[in-house]
Amino acid sequence: MTDRVSRTRSSRSGAARFAEAPAVTFASPRWFEDRWAELSGSAFAPRSHADPILACVVYALILFGVCMVYSSSIAAIRPSPSGDLDTERFFVRQGIFAAVGFGLIFLARCTDYRALTSKLWSRSIAGGALLSMGWVLLNGEVHNGAKRWVDVAGLFKVQPSEFAKLALVIWLAHYLTRPVSELKSIKLGLLPQLLVLLLLVALCMAQRDFGSAVIMLGLALSLMAVAGVSVLRLLGITLAGAVLAPLGILAAGYRWSRIQAWLDPETHKQDAAYQALQSLSALANGGLTGVGYGESTHKLDSLFGSHTDFIGSIVGEEFGFVGICALLCAYLVLATRGVLAAVRAPDPFGRHLAIGIVAFVLLPAMLNFAVVLNLVPTKGLTLPFVSYGGSSLLINCAAVGILLNISRRAPPVSAA
Repeated sequence: MTDRVSRTRSSRSGAARFAEAPAVTFASPRWFEDRWAELSGSAFAPRSHADPILACVVYALILFGVCMVYSSSIAAIRPSPSGDLDTERFFVRQGIFAAVGFGLIFLARCTDYRALTSKLWSRSIAGGALLSMGWVLLNGEVHNGAKRWVDVAGLFKVQPSEFAKLALVIWLAHYLTRPVSELKSIKLGLLPQLLVLLLLVALCMAQRDFGSAVIMLGLALSLMAVAGVSVLRLLGITLAGAVLAPLGILAAGYRWSRIQAWLDPETHKQDAAYQALQSLSALANGGLTGVGYGESTHKLDSLFGSHTDFIGSIVGEEFGFVGICALLCAYLVLATRGVLAAVRAPDPFGRHLAIGIVAFVLLPAMLNFAVVLNLVPTKGLTLPFVSYGGSSLLINCAAVGILLNISRRAPPVSAA
């Protein structure tokens, strides 16, 4: 009788302990996160959820991009070896990239971003970026006069400049967390930052990738401003860039012709200004609410790059002014939640890294919209998460995954 009572009490205490334990099922996201934390050596302290609004906006942009690639890539389709039109080729590829991108977001969100603060990681990433950019100059493929891509086993092409921009953000975020006394020193603070920046910019210019060079300069200035670099140094870097930019433009005749076409589009409407005018025509055709999904006519024969650089024009034609505003609002929400994650970051490195990632996504997006609206000369910049392209999509997914990891380590709102 005594044994039966003791067994009953022990079973009740075991049931009570089981009821008090957190319910974690095999298929729950938390189960996978815990297993990945064990494998990667990262720990969640304090344990919290990543910013759900930021995550939902990013997922929506990726899915919307896959749908828009399907709609806008008709003009880029070429006959298959059998003679048929492979009308779903770009859609299938973008769908595969999106699936891999979701996995990268998950891995980056579950891996402690503070591992990047080590000198080994930061220097390895910066060195890898420089080596990959140099490799392009030696073994890259030339498209439209630009040497920016490397073929990987004949399966897909990689654009190392996308990785180099994120590597620059990580390098600067790590370097700018040094003591103020070192940052004020030109030898220990300013010179190493400028050296890496100038090398990457020079490699971009050698690849005829002026747009990426401008983005890198903008990323560096954004991070330095947040880190508290003196205004005089920021002005000096800005003035140096303003002086070197015209030299880079004049060094390549096609860049100067694009500026001339931008200043006088009517005179160059059959050559350098053709794309910009067709983009404006597509936006005008869309009107307020658009012609409907898949009903764009400019993607058929007049607007080249409709699934890459000018996918924003197709969004405007098919969804109208309302669609463009909604897309802009999505990027605005992404930027706002990213800045909030930076403000609530538990350490300076997380704050710098979050701001750098926000600029990494937002600067190309704003420049792409400016090109679509003919506010700046034509440049080959994709729209993050929306345009077709594996390198851009995967690197952006990895960057946003890191941003989500920073957001989940923020203290409660009351404590912040």
